[in-house]
Amino acid sequence: MRFRSESSLLQKRGYKLDQDLGEGSYAKVKSATWLKPGTDKPLKVALKIINESEVPQDFKEKFLPRELDIMKILRHSNVIRTMEIFQASKKIYLALEYAGHGDLLAYIQLRGPLKEIDAATMFKQVVCGLQYLHRNGVVHRDLKCENILLSNNNTVKIADFGFARRMGDRDLSMTFCGSAAYAAPEILQVSE
Repeated sequence: MRFRSESSLLQKRGYKLDQDLGEGSYAKVKSATWLKPGTDKPLKVALKIINESEVPQDFKEKFLPRELDIMKILRHSNVIRTMEIFQASKKIYLALEYAGHGDLLAYIQLRGPLKEIDAATMFKQVVCGLQYLHRNGVVHRDLKCENILLSNNNTVKIADFGFARRMGDRDLSMTFCGSAAYAAPEILQVSE
């Protein structure tokens, strides 16, 4: 019954769910087609679904509001674009730009090492996206290959702002966050 009501809710908003794209700690991401009201051409999107009843209280009160506030303001060719955010029942839905070639780690694992020219192009795009974020007072705090998505033409799209926050030039964050697998040894040593 729950699936049927979610499906009909999404259908009323113009969404038709497709395949699973991924799953994080607190969200599932599915591909979907979206017939935006007032248009006649469906758009492929990634639909991030956060079930509020399954997330810890600190995430719900601290990290989720930050992520949603930040996602609403970002507009850059190298940052994943948010089309729509809506809530129904205990779920929050984020309709995001679809990155057809998936994340950078999977892309490299599938195709092998990047050619130097391709790596340089992607690196430049990551730097442009980060420069945009920092100019707008946003710090990502979890940048890794899995959070760098690639469009169908391999344009870099920085994604997953779950740990992001706004910070001024003189602010100092005292929170250790991100993925332990990518943390510097001295950070891991301090937290033991």
